[in-house]
Order: sequence, then structure tokens, then C-alpha cells
Amino acid sequence: MSDLVVIGEEYHIGMWSALGAEIFPVSTEEETKAALSSAIKSQAKIILISERLYKICEVEIMKMRKQSLPAILVLPLPGEEDSIGSVGIRQAMRTAVGVDIL
Repeated sequence: MSDLVVIGEEYHIGMWSALGAEIFPVSTEEETKAALSSAIKSQAKIILISERLYKICEVEIMKMRKQSLPAILVLPLPGEEDSIGSVGIRQAMRTAVGVDIL
């Protein structure tokens, strides 16, 4: 499995496979939890998950965020600047660069 895993709705994540990511197109809570579990068992280093599906698995993801790997980032909803995903990416960039560039 790839070091980069993307979990989300098929219409949002298809492009990631062209970048070498392993994609898990899901639509239900059960599929999402199974994909997340599979990504963790495969020792993926980065997991991207769509914001809608993040809300379904928020408790499980918050427990995993206490570990250094995998890094779990939320893909923001298109057109929403104050969404969970947008805020998370802004914080990650600020941590990595040391300044808010977005």
C-alpha cells in the first residue's frame, strides 16, 4: 500500500490516484471505518479524509492523532474557508512554515 491514503467520496478523490495515492472511495459509515482501519493496518504515513466522512469517524481519528503516525488531514469542503479541513490545513502549514501563508 502507498504511504499516502485518501478516503472520501469518489468524485472528490479520483485525482489523488494520479499522484500515486491509494484511494478508498466510500460513502457509508461502515465503509469509512473499514477503509480507515485498513489504512492504519497497512502503516500508511499520511491519511487524507474528506470532511463529511471525518465527521462520521471523528472520535476514532481524535484517538489516532495522539500518535505521531499516521498524519491524518481533513480535505476541506470546496468553497468553505472556515470548514474543519480548511482550519486544519492552515494550522498544519503554520506549524510547518512557522507563519500563516494562507
